[in-house]
Amino acid sequence: MTKNMPKVSVIIPVYNAERYLEECLDSVVNQTYSNIEIICVNDGSTDNSSKILKNYAKKYKNIKVIEQENRGVVQARIVGYRIATGDYIGWMDNDDFIEPTMYEELMKNAITKNYDVVSCNYNFYPKEVSNKEKWFKEYKGVVDWDFISKNTLQWNKIVKKELLEKIGFEDLYLSFGEGCYSLVLINAKSIATINKCLYNYRVGHSSLSTNFHNIDWYKATAIRALKKAEYVREKKYADQWQDFFYYVYLRYVLILMLVGSFNKNKIIYDRAKSILKKEDLFYSKKYVHYLNSDFSKFKLLVLKYLCMNSYNLTSIIIKAVL
Repeated sequence: MTKNMPKVSVIIPVYNAERYLEECLDSVVNQTYSNIEIICVNDGSTDNSSKILKNYAKKYKNIKVIEQENRGVVQARIVGYRIATGDYIGWMDNDDFIEPTMYEELMKNAITKNYDVVSCNYNFYPKEVSNKEKWFKEYKGVVDWDFISKNTLQWNKIVKKELLEKIGFEDLYLSFGEGCYSLVLINAKSIATINKCLYNYRVGHSSLSTNFHNIDWYKATAIRALKKAEYVREKKYADQWQDFFYYVYLRYVLILMLVGSFNKNKIIYDRAKSILKKEDLFYSKKYVHYLNSDFSKFKLLVLKYLCMNSYNLTSIIIKAVL
């Protein structure tokens, strides 16, 4: 049915995923859209992931398995991207799974008007998480900062490989990680969204991004955000994008300040606070609408008048909240 339709390359980095890997792979090989190339990059797994991948590759001709020493998820994704032959690129995490019609529905929309990007809504699995906001917003004809900030996930969408190559995706991904998808959306000429939950994102296990003890992760994230802001400025993107991406950097610095106080690291706290004061985050008019969108009035007051003025009080507040 779909053999003569555009090919989709689905890239799955794999690391010690034996617990959920079969469920992940089954959901892709059983898609109603058949012209799919599945690229699994085993990033030095020490469990049975390699054995599972080899068994699936023997059974399904459209599965390619790449074995490499552990180099991290970014490098694993890049390796998969380099050998992808699809017209569209999709991604999956090795512990997630998708609905049987996901790629058929994405591709139907993509083909209709030759869209550059098509994305869908997603489920938290096995249940919703009250303190985890969904990063999905329907496209209403305008690519603004609010749309961008809520649609940077890579695994709930397909993108024309032609567009990714045009913007130098490989270099952008190596520099900015998953966050480079904000630049993909800005450069896309046509976008469609499907407000239907077709991807299942597994929650409830440990994550670097949700572990307040991991100062290094937050430092690295802030550095990547600064590099992206500098890139946008160097490439002379519109002023609205330059302001927005610099705000994103400052927001991560703000989070780093809170993380520093939580971990009793006053040096980190003081450095972050110094940057925020120098850049006038809470008083500059160009950041007001971003702050009002990200934080309630009460939280803004706490951040502005308490956390920015007292290291000890910030430590108490963060520990009470967490």
